[in-house]
Amino acid sequence: MPYCKSVAIHGHVDKTLKYILDPDKTEELLYTSSINCMTEADLAFTQMKAVYEQYSRRSYDAPQSKNGKSAVKAIHYIISFADSENVTPELAHKIAKALVRKNFGEDAQAVIATHTNTEHVHCHILVNSYSISGQRFYDNKKSIRIVRENTNGVCRAFGVTPALNFENKGRSISHYEWECKKKAYRGKSISAMRLIT
Repeated sequence: MPYCKSVAIHGHVDKTLKYILDPDKTEELLYTSSINCMTEADLAFTQMKAVYEQYSRRSYDAPQSKNGKSAVKAIHYIISFADSENVTPELAHKIAKALVRKNFGEDAQAVIATHTNTEHVHCHILVNSYSISGQRFYDNKKSIRIVRENTNGVCRAFGVTPALNFENKGRSISHYEWECKKKAYRGKSISAMRLIT
């Protein structure tokens, strides 16, 4: 049962790339990959910057404005898997890669890293807000709902229980609610899980 959230990056994309590509969190970069850019943080930043500046006509290096009206430069998705699913880092990474292709297509620029340094496996996906063909990606309630529905579809394809609370409702739950439901699901069958939700 994955939980998916997004964070719009208005400021320092380079810092986010360095965080998600930390060798200590990814077993020495074993669980990292990228689409249409390099997997090394500095090179990925340079390549994403070139695409962003070509289509947005704005600087990728510009700091976030103090009035809160900065453009979104990248979108950071985090997908966490419930401990009860016993999702391996390899499987989580496959799910994340499949999600990027399903949700953003073949011309998105994305860096994918699966972190194994915590109690539960989780994936970080950083997507440039412009594709290499100039398509603009947005981070809003509608887009995160679509990402969550696509996450459920990809999880089903890989045999992982989807997050039932995100199915066609148009709204999401908080991380706290997800944690509570995750604890309630431990050891329960699928039919019992449906009764809880």
